Amino acid sequence: MPEPVSTASIYYALAEARFNRIANMVGYVPQIQDRLRREGFPLYEERTLSHGPSWRMTQADKKAGFFLQPWSFVYQTTHFDSHDTLFNKLLSGLKVINEVVKLDHVTHLYVRCLDAILPKAGEGVADYLADGFHGFTQIPGYQSSQCEFIFHTQTGPLRPQGTIVLRIFKVTGPLGFPSDLAAHDLLLRPEYSDTASISHAVADTDHFVQGMMPLDFIKLKKQLQSLFMGSRELFTKMTTDHARRVRT
Repeated sequence: MPEPVSTASIYYALAEARFNRIANMVGYVPQIQDRLRREGFPLYEERTLSHGPSWRMTQADKKAGFFLQPWSFVYQTTHFDSHDTLFNKLLSGLKVINEVVKLDHVTHLYVRCLDAILPKAGEGVADYLADGFHGFTQIPGYQSSQCEFIFHTQTGPLRPQGTIVLRIFKVTGPLGFPSDLAAHDLLLRPEYSDTASISHAVADTDHFVQGMMPLDFIKLKKQLQSLFMGSRELFTKMTTDHARRVRT
């Protein structure tokens, strides 16, 4: 499937599948890690978070990697090239997990993208965001703001209704990440890793569905594609024609 418009500004993307908690996931991790290591993700790290253990399996160049928890599996990348690659990687890893632990179904699917809105010299964020998405920034001394929008969506084929949570961060400073993604451990593309302290915005689009979904990998991919297309349609609506000309 071809890429929709307005993907050039994506500097981070993830696809996530959640499932019923596997109480003995720690016992299955060695098999999963070995399989994913041989598929090009040799860097391995175990962490204990406040809500339990997690395991990271990352490419040697740190451009992409997997993040596993007892109830969740994520593929994330800072070098997004296509939604097809994003979903193929997630689903190939999910197949490995299924072969090892024998999943029954998936309960949630998420597609999340961060878009960098970096005005050129002589421009401002207002030149890139459509009316209704600017937030409140006219008070003297303004440094940062966050706006949140929630939309109900029509998706398919496995779940008919989804939810998009759109957060727009407007910041004066280097390009960064929302706090829940700050520890992703991946390397940004050069054009995003050396941004000066400038006035810019980040559009954080999180589109998800929930409910029991069978392990039909063809339909799971179609569901993920539906989520991605919905997110990009929203991004098109929230940006100006000028923004899309600059980034596409």
